[in-house]
Amino acid sequence: MEENILCFREVSCDMSLTWRNIYIDVNGVSDTKILSTSSSELLKSVNAGTHWYNDVNKLGSPVCGQALHWRSYGNILELIETSFNVDLVDNAVRYHLPEVVSIYPTVTIHESRNIIVVLFTSTVSLHRLVFAHPERLLRRFGVLQRDPGRIKVRSILADAGVDDFTTTTSFLLSESGYSPNEITYCSATVTPHDDCLFALGTTRGSTLLCTFKRDGGVTWVNLKRASVVHRFISGLLHRQGSRDDPEIPLATVVHADWNRSAVLTICVDHKLRIWCAESLELSSTVDLLTVISGGERYRGVKPLDHQL
Repeated sequence: MEENILCFREVSCDMSLTWRNIYIDVNGVSDTKILSTSSSELLKSVNAGTHWYNDVNKLGSPVCGQALHWRSYGNILELIETSFNVDLVDNAVRYHLPEVVSIYPTVTIHESRNIIVVLFTSTVSLHRLVFAHPERLLRRFGVLQRDPGRIKVRSILADAGVDDFTTTTSFLLSESGYSPNEITYCSATVTPHDDCLFALGTTRGSTLLCTFKRDGGVTWVNLKRASVVHRFISGLLHRQGSRDDPEIPLATVVHADWNRSAVLTICVDHKLRIWCAESLELSSTVDLLTVISGGERYRGVKPLDHQL
């Protein structure tokens, strides 16, 4: 590995970027405008976030002062890798999905020892982008150019392309039997075994759990507590356009560790439900109105939104 990489440098005010535009064709998307039950304004707004690498604060580390940023708006996802210490080559990429598709603002970035994983959900599909870890790239390619006070290093985004979107890294919602208008919220995470978990709340009163296996397999199941009779009645109400099922998730979070994974949802009935992703069983239910001050006055009031 190259040594003597700068720990500090002056950052120029010129932040102009050379973008690489990648256009993605999502199979099965019609020309009809696709709407979601989530706020259309939320899907149209600009959302952004940053992931600082684990060793960002360690002087002498190859990723010292280095981060990966994301920004989404409409059907576009932008990824930018920046560093305070080196110049990153090919460090900005812009993914374009079809114009009728919108990207949820729940983009997440995850880091393991060897890879960086970006998970995001659109109104019609789920996606997993995998990049080599910056330390691996530095060991493989070394420093591209070294001038006094300036070092050029290859960015993890240099190899980004259309090939990142394959049948093993993308999943169409239509394959699960759900339409875009039935999704209320979504979240995702990566397990310590490098499997990816997506949890999507639906208007059918269930949570769709989709798993991207590390070996490329994709599976999905429904997390639903209600009885068969209740599901049948809910199905009839759903086809009639009802949104009154008390178990409709308004917010979801997926948590994973070495021992087990859990899916947390807050539903229309103000209850927090915790599911075990391995057994698919409901582990716990908490009535939030009983644990917050003045919660009982909201009993019977249908919430517009929940944050988890």
